[in-house]
Amino acid sequence: MLRRGSVLVFLMVAYAVMVISSGNAQALTDNADPQQIVKTYLDAYIRQDMSVVRAHSPAMLEDQFGEFPFVAFPTLSHPKVDRNQALVEFTGIPREKELPKRGGLLFYRDMHDHYIWKLRQVLFFDKIPAIFNLPTHSKTDQDRGYEPTVAALASRCLHAWQQGDTDTLLASWHNWTKREAPPIHGLSVKDFSVIIQPTNHKEHYAHYNARLTYQWGLLSYSMSIGGGLFMTKEANDWRIRGNVMAFFF
Repeated sequence: MLRRGSVLVFLMVAYAVMVISSGNAQALTDNADPQQIVKTYLDAYIRQDMSVVRAHSPAMLEDQFGEFPFVAFPTLSHPKVDRNQALVEFTGIPREKELPKRGGLLFYRDMHDHYIWKLRQVLFFDKIPAIFNLPTHSKTDQDRGYEPTVAALASRCLHAWQQGDTDTLLASWHNWTKREAPPIHGLSVKDFSVIIQPTNHKEHYAHYNARLTYQWGLLSYSMSIGGGLFMTKEANDWRIRGNVMAFFF
């Protein structure tokens, strides 16, 4: 999603997830500890170890998004485009009461996908911190030229999702889990806690909190972080739906 080699990149991922380090993916059986599954997934997500992320993601692509996350179609703001990223903020009533009423649809253009704009993730948040490194405005004429395309795509994706049109939704999705790169090192967390509870839609919601430290040479930065994600089952296996995530600051 974000450019590697930047402290902001790592901190953005840090805000997205946290976990006590656990190097190996565990078998996602019905007897597996759901909290450990969350920890293993978040550890892989924060370090961008996509082989482990894929192992803990839904095997069926149509399970990546789950139920339409809003009670009714949300209000969409004007797109903010920054080169190959775009953010369309929204306001709406979430289906799950634990989620904030605000957030953003994150879009991405990938060179391996012919630079076509596609939906990457749906993020729920009350406020975007500066270090999140998401687009804050369209900076160039080229960026502004992409705004109509992104706006139309945002509406099309949400309408398809609302109507259960899985084919259209998946055709417009940037499959970020396919990314291959060496895992990131230098992140650690402690004081981890997670609460997992069922939802009204045959899923579970995991709310987590922790304190994260990023080490960059002799420098370090720590912060308290929190968020939430959804767990679903395929057969008897718990999977993590990383395409919809919540952040609490």
